[in-house]
Amino acid sequence: MKKYPVLLIAGLLAFALNTQAEESGYHARKMQRLADSGKIVSVKGATPFTLASDFNSAFDAVVKALQKADETVALADRETATVATEIEIAGGWKQTGTRTIVTFIKESDKETTVKVAVTVMKRYKAIQTEPWSDPKLDADKTAIAVAKLKTALGVK
Repeated sequence: MKKYPVLLIAGLLAFALNTQAEESGYHARKMQRLADSGKIVSVKGATPFTLASDFNSAFDAVVKALQKADETVALADRETATVATEIEIAGGWKQTGTRTIVTFIKESDKETTVKVAVTVMKRYKAIQTEPWSDPKLDADKTAIAVAKLKTALGVK
């Protein structure tokens, strides 16, 4: 008869520890999903223009132009030929994130194609922060960003 309370306590303790382990695993997965939603993703429809300079000079010029325009560069990777800015967040509970992604294509030793895309993502942030939605191209903001970048680089 005295075995039952001991077995009951042991069973409840095992259940509590198992539930806590599952919750910490769920929390870790949710936090990872939230972090992954803010990663840099290229989208189709970027606006291209050509620079009359080699790849390295074009890359450096674009990074410098973005920095001079007070854009925070989150990624500048020559290996992937990508430059991306930090997400600019607007809104309160319903947030909109905007990011500029620039990719480079080496055409020749003296010519580089630059493709610019401004992406927009949305999320809901109240008690818990939801992951960002998939990025979508904003054609109007992309046209403005291309015009500013061309002006900064001296391209007509």
